[in-house]
Amino acid sequence: MRYSCQLIDQVPRDGAPATILKVGDKLDVKWTLKNNGTRKWEAATYSWIFWKEKVRSDFPANASLSTNPYPLKTSIGPKDIKPGESVTLAAELTAPSAFDGNKPVWITVQYAVVGDGVKFCTPYIQIEIIRPGMTP
Repeated sequence: MRYSCQLIDQVPRDGAPATILKVGDKLDVKWTLKNNGTRKWEAATYSWIFWKEKVRSDFPANASLSTNPYPLKTSIGPKDIKPGESVTLAAELTAPSAFDGNKPVWITVQYAVVGDGVKFCTPYIQIEIIRPGMTP
């Protein structure tokens, strides 16, 4: 038996205008994931977690910026997800309130489904952070 998933949909998609945030703005992201493995994702023991962030900037001082990622729920839902079924999971991101430099900052945020101690199914989104008056 194996764990596996397929990304069916992401709202908003990478590169969409909605992924360009001004400092302090919030963004809700939704990923629809299909269980294309052979194991059932058990609602009681599987979780949806923030995994990691990566900042891309010309200024080293921006390396510690964060979107303060917050999963809108930490479980995969009220029912098991059987092979072939899908689930939509979400997170709320908040752009940093400030950053150094005169160029936008990009932050890639990645989440994961975890079950039986195995981290798998790791969708991500890249957002661009700008200040008022900046051109994306």
